Amino acid sequence: MKIGFIGCGNLAISLIEGFKSKRVIKSSDIGFYSSDSDDIKKSICKKYGVISYSTNAEVVAASDLIIIAIKPNIIFKVLDEIKQCDFKDKIILTVAAGVNSKDIAEKLSYDKVIRMMPNILGSVGEGMFVIAENSNLKAEIDVITNLFCKIGKALVVGEQYLAAVTAISGSAPAYVFMFIEALANGGIREGLPSGISYEIASQVVLGSAKLALESDMHPAQLREKVCSPAGTTIEAVASLENDGFKAAVMNAVKKCANKS
Repeated sequence: MKIGFIGCGNLAISLIEGFKSKRVIKSSDIGFYSSDSDDIKKSICKKYGVISYSTNAEVVAASDLIIIAIKPNIIFKVLDEIKQCDFKDKIILTVAAGVNSKDIAEKLSYDKVIRMMPNILGSVGEGMFVIAENSNLKAEIDVITNLFCKIGKALVVGEQYLAAVTAISGSAPAYVFMFIEALANGGIREGLPSGISYEIASQVVLGSAKLALESDMHPAQLREKVCSPAGTTIEAVASLENDGFKAAVMNAVKKCANKS
């Protein structure tokens, strides 16, 4: 399979890194077009061994899977550049937040358009890829699912849920990084060296997430296993509750979903 990216920002780069590190797709079978400077494009090609095309139309012509990885505010302008292309037997995969797959299909007059909400964690083989269900494209969705589950986890849900998915998956690494930063800064304030504090905080988040995935227990039950009566942990949990920790996170998800 040849993969072409329309747009090559942070998200596209994370997917390229994941495909390359997990040896999912040969670098020579991956190409892109972006409006970045020639120096930036040359740097990407040198680092990852991928191909830089001269136009978006060239990306379409050379690829079996075209990943539209551009900002929602310019997507229809870019679609105008490729709507005359021959899409026969190709799969169009859009990752633009808030843009319905049907609208893209209508713009291109082509029905093999699938919408997916990824995140940048595919770069380390731990991505979350949520694909919009389409009963008319089961074979194509199987292709996408089988591809992306090699660099993380892939799920198929109704497209109506993708705003919520954006808020707890696509955007959520930013919240988690903020938590790691805050946790590490707390350690630094207590006297830990910066490097050690960040290593501890990051490993704790990694291990906690793995336990949550592998355990049959609800996260609240797992939390209770750490909290001893009248102990240090319950004191910290009480402080987080008092400061509105859960409400703040839920409100952030709501804001993000509304924007999507």
